[in-house]
Amino acid sequence: MFYVCEGNLTSPLSVPVELVRDELHPKHVQFIADGVEKGYVIFGGPKTGIGGIVLIKAPSLDACKTFLNNDPMVLAGAQSYTITEFQIVEHNPCLEPLLSDA
Repeated sequence: MFYVCEGNLTSPLSVPVELVRDELHPKHVQFIADGVEKGYVIFGGPKTGIGGIVLIKAPSLDACKTFLNNDPMVLAGAQSYTITEFQIVEHNPCLEPLLSDA
């Protein structure tokens, strides 16, 4: 299944903004990049404003949550995710390699 995951900073921010900027965000970016290499993350990036969107391919909602719960931003209590499960019905043929075993 596929999951659109919207990351939002906690409000109020539970850690100093300097910690997010200097330490947690770089670790978060690496975490997402590692997720791409492992086949969980299809794409991810920042939203206009604050937070980001990640498209995840996982065998179950629990597997998606387990992955996201290991995000350094989540572990520090600085971010949470809203997860929407969806089924891809229409897609560009160039995406077929990503969707073939979904």
